[in-house]
Amino acid sequence: MDGVASDRESVVSGRYPLGRELYVYVYVSRTALDENPAVEDYVRHLLDHGPSIVPRAFFYPLFDNAYAQARARLDERVLGPR
Repeated sequence: MDGVASDRESVVSGRYPLGRELYVYVYVSRTALDENPAVEDYVRHLLDHGPSIVPRAFFYPLFDNAYAQARARLDERVLGPR
């Protein structure tokens, strides 16, 4: 797009204009987490195995520290966009 490749480097650096981070826990409600343990189990599974799962869906994994930060936000029930 506009002469910028959609490779990992361009996406991560922000040069590729359509790249963005997608955090599953942002879209999960606190009510769903509190009322259904399977929801939290699912989100934790994605956070624990994201680096191996997301490339199979043609996404780039986040950096390792991003997964740790997401786990901490989930633990503290800080949901929604940053």
